[in-house]
Amino acid sequence: MSKRTKKKLLRQIEFNITQSTPIDTDEINELRGNRIEKRRIQVYDDLYGIRGWAGIKRIISIRREITIKGKNTTTVENAFFISSLDKPASFFQEAIRSHWAIENSLHYVKDVAFAEDASTIRTKNAPVNFSTVRTIAITLLRRHKFKNIKQAIRLIAFDIKKLYGMLA
Repeated sequence: MSKRTKKKLLRQIEFNITQSTPIDTDEINELRGNRIEKRRIQVYDDLYGIRGWAGIKRIISIRREITIKGKNTTTVENAFFISSLDKPASFFQEAIRSHWAIENSLHYVKDVAFAEDASTIRTKNAPVNFSTVRTIAITLLRRHKFKNIKQAIRLIAFDIKKLYGMLA
């Protein structure tokens, strides 16, 4: 999808949600350490002007408001999604939250254990291929009950028998 198409879709979504009433809303307030996070999800069924998306049923708007205690700073972020699912706001709240938890934990592990962000592999399919191999390695180590991936790599990196045994 081109940048132009994405911008057009975003403008249409923003227009639609300002012109209609949500069919469902879900709000969550969480306190994590010194952060207070408020997330409000609103689900809309106004699909006026949104074309080229087979099966789309819902527009989802999420507003995240994060306040850092002691600093009196608040940041607000809005994000929009489209979905072919006909589900309540609470479903989308959990799905979006779960997706980012998985996404963040995987990327964090890849960067800390494998220094993926520092990789200089940049040509053709090599970056995607190496990222896939890293993901397979993480999955394999987690299957064998390693909690700390970086430590697991140090423990088994030079033990070929143990590595082959993990593949069986």
